[in-house]
Amino acid sequence: MRDDGEKPKHVAKDVVDRIRRFRKLIHPAAALGRGYAPRSFTKAELDEFEDMYESVTQSLLYYI
Repeated sequence: MRDDGEKPKHVAKDVVDRIRRFRKLIHPAAALGRGYAPRSFTKAELDEFEDMYESVTQSLLYYI
């Protein structure tokens, strides 16, 4: 649980692959090969990745 008592929005094991796939798009050749256009990245997607990051971080810190 988080400091405010709420549970994380995502379960870390469920989002790790999605984060990994997105991280690989940092390389320009990978982004072009997959047809990823950075301009198409929306605020909603950013918010979703922020929630996933928070959930994974919380899981890591919980199990340390």
